[in-house]
Amino acid sequence: MNVRIRDKALFQQLSHLDVRAYLASQRWREEGRLGDKASIHAKEDAAGRTWEILLPSRENLGDYPERMAEALKTLAEVEHRSELAVYRDLQTSGFDAIRARAPSGDAGGTISLADGVTLHAEAQNMLMAAACSVRRPQPAYHVGKSLETVDYIQTVRLGQTEPGSYIITLLSPVTPTLKRNGQQSLFDDEPFSRQVALRLAQAWEALADAASDAAASDDFAAFQQRVDQGVNANLCESIAKLTQTCGGIELGLSWARVRLSPKPNVRRQFSKETGRLIEEAAREFRRNEPQLDCTLIGWVFGLDRRPDEFDGKATLQVLVDNKPRRVRATFDPSVYGIVIQAFQEQAALVLDGDLYPVGQRYELRNPRNLALLVDTDDPDNLRR
Repeated sequence: MNVRIRDKALFQQLSHLDVRAYLASQRWREEGRLGDKASIHAKEDAAGRTWEILLPSRENLGDYPERMAEALKTLAEVEHRSELAVYRDLQTSGFDAIRARAPSGDAGGTISLADGVTLHAEAQNMLMAAACSVRRPQPAYHVGKSLETVDYIQTVRLGQTEPGSYIITLLSPVTPTLKRNGQQSLFDDEPFSRQVALRLAQAWEALADAASDAAASDDFAAFQQRVDQGVNANLCESIAKLTQTCGGIELGLSWARVRLSPKPNVRRQFSKETGRLIEEAAREFRRNEPQLDCTLIGWVFGLDRRPDEFDGKATLQVLVDNKPRRVRATFDPSVYGIVIQAFQEQAALVLDGDLYPVGQRYELRNPRNLALLVDTDDPDNLRR
């Protein structure tokens, strides 16, 4: 069906930078310029016929919509496609496009409302996991604390659904590349949004490899070893939920035409069975996740040395998840007196710190804000 577009406002919305990048990707040649108003692009088709497009260079030109309409009409004729299909490609030229396909959709390309909500939410969570991993790869994240990630996610657009079961598209905006001394910019100077897309592609590959290795060895280390490549609890949780909701998930990433990518377009598939393994990896990541800036109440169970030779190392018994746990800690000399007093008097101690699981025990790092809980008639004050 040769669908034509006649809405003038739609042509005004097209970016001349995106159209220019699209022309370059389709091997149109720039033949010249009309000052700062327009550029002339040409291409020969298979029959030897030469086509020309006059592309405006500024949105505030009076005939901008008309010139864009002519460019779209020419592209549709050259490519033997509908204007609507070409228009959609032009719209996404400035975006890295992340696609998630639900194989469980029916022949009409629909899924249940609840599954659709989950698909959209977890696709966003997957992208956020990659964004968090760009600056500081680690096993798990509290994504709300990363302002850069939150700001980036707010720039991502939700594209139109596509034919083929049920497919959603997340559009990650990418700034155009500018030439330096006539040469294209290097790939080591990418904007954050492109770094996120590159990390996401890397993480998909690493997660697939980790799942394959773990299926053969039953060893969580296959996932732990790939944290630097973007594998983490958040990514595992989102992809596991996608596979469960959709009966498997097919993921794809195509690069914005306004900025060349060092990698080809990416396609990756995770089965529902693989999703079960990835879900278990997510639980293991969370089990080993440190509890940062937590407040603990407990007692000094023992000092490594006698009080007169105390070097700051001690064992505490505290409540972790409402269970008594032995915790190793090293204290700063400024609080030695409080620690020794708590040990000698068997007094309850309240303190803040970062709790890290180490094997079957815990280690309290950076203990701070120590205080003794005095013995009073108030039942809320604790004593051992």
